[in-house]
Amino acid sequence: MDERVLKGLTPKVVVGLGNPGPEYEWTRHNIGVQVVKALAERHQFRFHPEKGIEAQIAKGMIGEQPVTLAVPRVYMNESGRSVSRLLRYVGVEVNELMVVIDDIETP
Repeated sequence: MDERVLKGLTPKVVVGLGNPGPEYEWTRHNIGVQVVKALAERHQFRFHPEKGIEAQIAKGMIGEQPVTLAVPRVYMNESGRSVSRLLRYVGVEVNELMVVIDDIETP
């Protein structure tokens, strides 16, 4: 992701959703995780586990914007709990959140 995209949106938290475990790692359901990990690599962010929020997080700057990247360590259908805890932990509102997922509303 290019920092020019983030300047227009100014998200302070970017979460990549997916499912934990090696059997899901390269499935389409983990595209959110892969995008956030690629963003972290591009900007040299380092992930570390945060048990209280059930996620791995990485903090750094993209351009002039401080950003927290996160990958919940729970299944997608349980990710709301983790994301909610993350927002409280970082101290941001939902309008400062970007969630990367594989699709929206599949039948």
